[in-house]
Amino acid sequence: MKTKVLSSKWLIAICALLVLLLAALTLTINADAAELPGKNFASNDFYQISKHIEPNGPVTFETEIYIPVAKRGNRGVLISNYNNGVHSGAWAFEVTAENKIRVFNSGASVYGDVVFNTVITNEMGTDDANPKYVKIAVTVDAKSTSNNVKLYINGDPVPVETKSNAKATSVMYNTTQTISGKTTSNKLSIGNDTRPADRKIPFLGNMKNLALYSGIRDYSSATYFDTSDENMIFGYDMTTAEDRFFKDKSGNNNHAINVNYDVGAGKSFTADDHYKMTGHVMPNGPITLEAEIYLPDAYHALRSGAIVSNYKDANYLGAYAFEILAGGKVRVYSWKHGDVTINYDI
Repeated sequence: MKTKVLSSKWLIAICALLVLLLAALTLTINADAAELPGKNFASNDFYQISKHIEPNGPVTFETEIYIPVAKRGNRGVLISNYNNGVHSGAWAFEVTAENKIRVFNSGASVYGDVVFNTVITNEMGTDDANPKYVKIAVTVDAKSTSNNVKLYINGDPVPVETKSNAKATSVMYNTTQTISGKTTSNKLSIGNDTRPADRKIPFLGNMKNLALYSGIRDYSSATYFDTSDENMIFGYDMTTAEDRFFKDKSGNNNHAINVNYDVGAGKSFTADDHYKMTGHVMPNGPITLEAEIYLPDAYHALRSGAIVSNYKDANYLGAYAFEILAGGKVRVYSWKHGDVTINYDI
């Protein structure tokens, strides 16, 4: 019995086919596993804007988002200052369980919301491997009914909107009360809110950017996420953001901090901790001091202490210090040259 031997040409062809099949399989796996651009929020993500901002109108919110097919149908906060049981002065810009945009605001005795009748996921398609991000903008006047709250999808106005609450006063704002009369101590949070875990409504999609501007932007000519616009109050590019924070691109230093960021092996100091260097070091300049720290909000109003120093008793001769003062300000002290306090809340 003769055994047929494949020619070298056939062997080469079969090997080439196997390589192509393997490459196709690899591309499919990578496409399914690839992370979408932008920030993907989870139930424990808690990005809070470092400064207290009340988005008193007229203002414009902007964001660019995509919601994966499997995550659609979930309510989620884009930005809000929701807090447990505190609704006076509450703000929210969110996606409803029906995949619509909702804007909520409340005062001491009046509250209301606007839900737009456009299903934003219709613009996103159904192919997660080729996501169609949607640019969303909401403009809100200072004293208005729901008719003065406008939604734009990819720059196009969406005229149809409804008031979702049945109360007669449930317009976006009571027309006899300006927004500036509604205050809250709650800071704005991105992608989630500060309520207990069973009440949180994290945004389960991907967010490329988020911005707030003073004034009503004209989308017949406006550019989305325009960091050169002097009316930008804050703006975050989340395509390159670190998990620890979103850096404000407006120049106003309204950075957003991940409050629940795991600092890993970082040292938590107490009043009794005292780490002393073995060698005698005099930090005479020119020098550079570096530290990566997190300061819990409870200590913000306190002089939080020395990061490194040679303070001892009341003898300041030759003393140096690199420390954090009350209000989150950095101070560098030298007995010979005095001190410098940076007027910025870290």
